[in-house]
Amino acid sequence: MTDHKTQSEASATTAAKPLDRRELITSLLGAAGVVGLASACGPAPETSLGQSKQALIGSILTCDSLAELRTISPNFTYTTKTVVVTAHTTEGDGGGGVFTWDSTLGTEDNGTTVVPNPNPYNGCWRRIFSGDIDVRWFGAKTDTAPNDTAAADANTAAIQAAIDSAKPNSTVQIRGFKGPRRIRLSGIYTISGPIKLYSGIHLLGDWGTTLKTSSGFTGTCMIQGSSEGVPGEATFCDPFIIEEILFDAPAGSGIWVYKGIQIPNSVTAGIFKNIGFFGPYGLDLASSYAQGCHVNGLQALGEVEQLLHIKGNWNLFERIDKEGSTGHSNEPYILIEGHALGPSDCNTFRCVLIEQATSPNKTAFKADNTYGLTIEDFWTETTQTDGYALRLNTCQGFEIRGRFGIIGTTFGLKVKVSGGSWGHIETFNNNGENAPYLEALEVEPSSSVEIGRVVSRYLARSFPLDRSHSIKANTLIGASVFGTAAAGSVPALRPRNSRPQNLLPNPSWEAGAQGWIAWGGGSFQSLRSPDFLASEVAPGQMMHYKPPAQDFTQQAITIPPQWIGRTMTFSFLGNVVGAGLLSPGVLGCGIDSGCGYSQSQQADGWTLQSFSFQPQTAGTLYVGFWVNAAAPGVTDVYIDECCLAFGDEAHPAGGQFQELMLGTQTVLSATSAPTTGTWKAGTVVFNPAPTAGGFLGWVCVSPGTPGTWKTFGPISA
Repeated sequence: MTDHKTQSEASATTAAKPLDRRELITSLLGAAGVVGLASACGPAPETSLGQSKQALIGSILTCDSLAELRTISPNFTYTTKTVVVTAHTTEGDGGGGVFTWDSTLGTEDNGTTVVPNPNPYNGCWRRIFSGDIDVRWFGAKTDTAPNDTAAADANTAAIQAAIDSAKPNSTVQIRGFKGPRRIRLSGIYTISGPIKLYSGIHLLGDWGTTLKTSSGFTGTCMIQGSSEGVPGEATFCDPFIIEEILFDAPAGSGIWVYKGIQIPNSVTAGIFKNIGFFGPYGLDLASSYAQGCHVNGLQALGEVEQLLHIKGNWNLFERIDKEGSTGHSNEPYILIEGHALGPSDCNTFRCVLIEQATSPNKTAFKADNTYGLTIEDFWTETTQTDGYALRLNTCQGFEIRGRFGIIGTTFGLKVKVSGGSWGHIETFNNNGENAPYLEALEVEPSSSVEIGRVVSRYLARSFPLDRSHSIKANTLIGASVFGTAAAGSVPALRPRNSRPQNLLPNPSWEAGAQGWIAWGGGSFQSLRSPDFLASEVAPGQMMHYKPPAQDFTQQAITIPPQWIGRTMTFSFLGNVVGAGLLSPGVLGCGIDSGCGYSQSQQADGWTLQSFSFQPQTAGTLYVGFWVNAAAPGVTDVYIDECCLAFGDEAHPAGGQFQELMLGTQTVLSATSAPTTGTWKAGTVVFNPAPTAGGFLGWVCVSPGTPGTWKTFGPISA
């Protein structure tokens, strides 16, 4: 054991230790720490700062290890109660430091406090430091062998002790407050079991810092979030940071953070920055619920089964990179799922790259039961997958932005949208494929995708009508046209699935109630005392009436077999004054819109309402408008500009097919002059089957119901 002396005593003897005291203290504490040490020990009589430090350095003790420090009790005959310790256990292990006696902290013994034995003064040696807590102070050692069980156990205990010393309810008081929060690791540490991480802790490595599982590792994870000992928390692990650390876990370990939802209005805010994984599983935030977490820099560096798994709301993930080899399970590399209370809401992924070797069993990115999911700059460049780069199932309101692309000519990578998903893709880029983009986009009939622009080298079969109900591409960029000199070619196509030809007769009420019927009391009947007034929203007339409590006013249209599966849209302009809800109604041919697809009420004023559908069978289709919850005989309903057209766009007052408006004059086609309905003077009915010696049609010369009609345009015999 060392013969402990003050440095002033040691300098007068031949047995003094060969120690450069100024260099030692400066290396342990830095220049700022030397000033702090002077303050902790009390000023020397000299007045100048240089003289004070010199006096201080000349009156301290030294020893070789924390074990040796435990044998030293303060000697109050010394001018200071301070000891310089050169190592935790052995020279160069980085665990040394400068300690001063403190009788106020109690008797807890760890890397920042050391309790002597015997301890006649009932205090401890307190480490003097500023900034981070270093795990080496607690005995952690780098570069131990994977099969060195004792060293791995010691490292696990040391790193845990460092974290425990800084958790919010730590009994160890450091520099006058409870627990600095940043724990520093530098080097490669082998551990034998999970490390618990608490709220408020920042676990910080540097370039190359690695936590590695030992050959005898036991547990399901390497880092486990814990609320243990945190006042007011039951299952949460609120704000913490893990930064600049690699996790080498060939046995299947990784980071696992347990989240709970038992605390009302709780907020989690874990931060993961520049972390990587050598092992099959990476970051798991799905054991219960995660909220407000931020991942910035996540990389798979070895064989990986799943890099990221998440359940929760309002999380941000940036710079995710899957490189290297792969596992072979069917687990996707990135998986986001709904949680116990519903869909995972408003999560954002930015700059995601999945590339190099992959498994034929795997999807690159899978989302299931989400709302408001945003993916920005997603790219896959893999050797093989299960056929899908991205799966979106029951994902409502998704948004995919930036340089979205899937490449690989022979791999057939696809995006699948299913389960009632709907959303928008800013750019769909399959320019690496010599095939139509629709071969890379699989959208189930119950789902819908709008694409801002498609970039493709293959323009054929880009807009088949049988898929127009589920995929709408606003612009197609023909990459091959850009790459070649094609005189006169326009590389950007902007198709619209719309045909503004009205399939309804009398859609604007210019012929009164002609062609319209009402359903009520279990049978069809004429409209209930309608008025035809000057329209407030379009030329000509509009219809006004006071409906019963529930009413369906409609026209009957025959759907031929060739129209089955064609997208059609019914639309109208409507206004409700008084109690009641107004909505479009489509019934028949396998379609039942119900009474709530879109609705307007009194406060809305005039609205454009529409319903798009695809007839499932041929037959009679009824299209019109529902009025519900009206005050019978009191509520006023105004309707104008009804339209039934092919396509998925509403066209009120569009070009009309059965009937044409030329200024204020109505022109239509029928096999005879009307015998019912109210007609204006000047209305013309063309005969669709004229014969020699006959007439071109009929004209209304006197308004009324049905008015006075005369033939016109004699045809030669």
